Amino acid sequence: MTAYFFIEPGASTAPETGAAPFLKDTSLEQLRQLVLAVPGVEKIYPRPSHWLRAVGGAQGASMRSQRLATDQVTVAVRLGVSSQAKVPDVARAVSLALANALPEVAIELEVASC
Repeated sequence: MTAYFFIEPGASTAPETGAAPFLKDTSLEQLRQLVLAVPGVEKIYPRPSHWLRAVGGAQGASMRSQRLATDQVTVAVRLGVSSQAKVPDVARAVSLALANALPEVAIELEVASC
C-alpha cells in the first residue's frame, strides 16, 4: 500500500513525529515553498475531496497508522500553472525540484492551467 502525503495550499500540516521519516530535515511547508518558487507555478490546489472521503479525513488516526505501516511513499501536489508557461516544462521543473529534495519517494503531480 502506498502512503500519500499532500503538499497543500496555505500552511501545510506536518505529519506526526516518526510518521514521515522520508522527510528527514525537510518539512511539508518547505516543500510547498519549493514548489511555489518554480517559475510558472501560480498556486497549489488542495487535495481532491474524494481523497478526504476515502481516508476519513487527513488527520484521522487510521491514516497515521497506515503511514507508519507502509514502505511505499508518494508525495502528491496539485499545481496551478500560469497560462503563459509551458505546462510540460513547469511539470518537469517541479518534479525535478521535489525529486532532488526527496530522492527516496515517488512524486505525483496533477497540473491545471490558471
